Amino acid sequence: MEIEVTESLFIGDTQAALDSLHVSRELGVRVALEDHGIDYSSLAYLCRFPFDTLKIDRSFVRELTTRHNARAVVGIIVDLARSLGLRTLAKGVVEPAQLELLRKACGDSLQGYLVARPMPFHGLESPLSGWKNCAEPEINQWRVS
Repeated sequence: MEIEVTESLFIGDTQAALDSLHVSRELGVRVALEDHGIDYSSLAYLCRFPFDTLKIDRSFVRELTTRHNARAVVGIIVDLARSLGLRTLAKGVVEPAQLELLRKACGDSLQGYLVARPMPFHGLESPLSGWKNCAEPEINQWRVS
């Protein structure tokens, strides 16, 4: 299981947030930093808190095919995560062209309408049973989340 936290969690009682995240990790729960660089952004959070995953915001993914600086930011996020021993998860992938650019950036996983639309837990049975009978998708190292 992985929980997602935003940087706003750290505003106020930072020590309590840090203690809670450490307890969660001791219980085997992984921790993902959501919307890094979108809200209060501080690289100090990445060094101080026990994260497992650094998420790439959909605003960067959306502009991957149209803006060079979005590709640069995604590449930096992937490199930063890799240097800190974290995984990456790209959010909001809707186009095959975005997938291709993310593949070139060598991230770890993705989520978005390209893979599946949001659905209730009880609605997963049918898509998952069909997934087992399909050929593996052409996404190389990407794990679908």
